[in-house]
Amino acid sequence: MTKNMSSADRAIRLLLGVLAVIIGLNEGGPLALVLYIVAAFLLFTAITSGCPIYRQLHINTSKRR
Repeated sequence: MTKNMSSADRAIRLLLGVLAVIIGLNEGGPLALVLYIVAAFLLFTAITSGCPIYRQLHINTSKRR
């Protein structure tokens, strides 16, 4: 996957992903499942520095152009 995210973007996604997991653990039912799916996407994109949605929209927040 092409790297298209800045460090700040990655940090925000990492924080939001962890928060989604924590909230999902405290909630239950369908809401927890939705939060886990969102968290998985956020954490995956934060770790890989690439976002498939950014790629489709031709957005690049990384310093490399």
